[in-house]
Amino acid sequence: MASRVNICQVNILNNPAEFTSKFNLEITFELFEYLPKDLEWELVYVRSGTSSEYDQVLDSALVGPVPEGRHKFVFDEPCPNVAKIPTEDIVGVSVLLLRCKYNEQEFINLGWFVSNEYVDEELKENPPAQPLVDKVFYYCAQKIRKNCSKKFLDSLCNLLFYLIRKVEIDDLRVTTHSIKWIEEEAADEFPENFSKKQLGPVTNTARKKLH
Repeated sequence: MASRVNICQVNILNNPAEFTSKFNLEITFELFEYLPKDLEWELVYVRSGTSSEYDQVLDSALVGPVPEGRHKFVFDEPCPNVAKIPTEDIVGVSVLLLRCKYNEQEFINLGWFVSNEYVDEELKENPPAQPLVDKVFYYCAQKIRKNCSKKFLDSLCNLLFYLIRKVEIDDLRVTTHSIKWIEEEAADEFPENFSKKQLGPVTNTARKKLH
């Protein structure tokens, strides 16, 4: 049978934003039939293009059981941990992925490119080879150390605001997968030419409240 879930709209509420800001996604989705189990939503930050080792699951949320109809919730998740990103990959293009699973099966994946750029025009034209990036990296790696003074942390924190991230909302990539919505049925079969246009119009694991 066809997919029972249609993601109608994903609004990124704080875009563009400082690199260290949370991601705030307002997600609207529609169920064509009652689902007795939770939908699991997962937000992933992909920074390195050479290895998935550096992918960061920012958070996940459980929504359900969900009745038939249209629903909306806000996914409020932390920024990526810069200390886990290779220094040379902090500035530039990254990817933000929104995954949705049902019964431990991923059935849709939405992806956006994210640009992380300097605010200052001079820095854009003449980006520092290492020093500024190194200090940003150093701050994030050290901020959990209890022996650092507040003055020291505040001064280094200011460096992070040189970086602004912008999610390229007009370049959405959608990948779908066929799954078994109930245990005894066969997996969905999408036509070979299935595209995102067929998805319908776009208008700490925690349980999210629906609106």
